[in-house]
Amino acid sequence: MNDYLILMLLLLAHIAGDFYCQPDCLVGKKLSSSFRKRLYATAIHAFIHACLVVFLLLMLKMSWDDLLVTTAVIGVTHFIIDSLKSVAVIKWVDTWEENEQPEEGSKPRKRNREFYWFVLDQLAHLSVIILIWLGLFQPFSSIVEYLSVQYLVVFISYLLVLKPTSVLVSLILKLCETREKNDKTLNEAGAVIGYIERLVILTLILAGQYTAIGFVIAAKSVLRFGENKGKDTKLNEYVLLGTLASFAIVLFVGIATIEVLEILKCN
Repeated sequence: MNDYLILMLLLLAHIAGDFYCQPDCLVGKKLSSSFRKRLYATAIHAFIHACLVVFLLLMLKMSWDDLLVTTAVIGVTHFIIDSLKSVAVIKWVDTWEENEQPEEGSKPRKRNREFYWFVLDQLAHLSVIILIWLGLFQPFSSIVEYLSVQYLVVFISYLLVLKPTSVLVSLILKLCETREKNDKTLNEAGAVIGYIERLVILTLILAGQYTAIGFVIAAKSVLRFGENKGKDTKLNEYVLLGTLASFAIVLFVGIATIEVLEILKCN
């Protein structure tokens, strides 16, 4: 075993806790105007993270001191970081564009800063995880035999290109002027299409089939363009922005995964 396994488990606990074990109702309460509701929701969320860390690290033979310290630090820091993010989002999520000259009779556009707070929030959590890993853990001599760092790297990559990427792309699109919802579209259809698209692209990247990725992107672009015969330029640009942002993130995750796997093979 090498010490990268612990880092992968901590990252797995973070991704699962932040994106897969956090229902929308809990997210809403974290942004509530009620301080009590925000405090309760953030505490529950931090507790879930701590439980995930304990659950995953218990599979390893490690000292209780290291386990308790890791769990406590991640739980407490997650509560603090998320509390600060909630306050920031509530206070500064929408600000008027500076130096904007709106047309007569129209309101100035708002700039949504939620995307920036999301990125800062994730960077803060990842920094804590890396610092804990560097400060506390050394290579262990015994682990659960069926665990493999390589498999965890691939598994985490697939988790990253699903909901985390979906959240990130949606925040990127919020930076632009969004269209009103169309009753003719299926609820959550865009998110499901994005999930499937990113799963296919990541699989093709890991398999080294880069040429096939072009066909996936081209097919989606043709279908989307055919929906309105190219007449709605704003819609076409909106869809293209979301597709390219999603593709860029998956491409980065896929290449990073391949590089990490190569590094692990050399160790």
